[in-house]
Amino acid sequence: MSLPSGSSEVQALNGTLAESELGVFISVGDYTSQARHAAAGMPKMRLIGPDELIELVLTHYPQLPDEAKQAIPLRRVWMPDRPSATD
Repeated sequence: MSLPSGSSEVQALNGTLAESELGVFISVGDYTSQARHAAAGMPKMRLIGPDELIELVLTHYPQLPDEAKQAIPLRRVWMPDRPSATD
């Protein structure tokens, strides 16, 4: 399990951005509350945590180039759906 990224890492990336650049910080270990607070004050910075990363990959997987699909090989599996308790 990866440790959460802290505000110092987020601030370090933000400090490397040129005036016309935007920053995307992707962390598979999520972020500390201090990192999220720091990024909230950085209009050119976007944080992507593990849940959002998985959602983005699953949503856009069909459009990924073959090289990316080879790095993340996924296969769609269909399963019968069970009725929920409210159905």
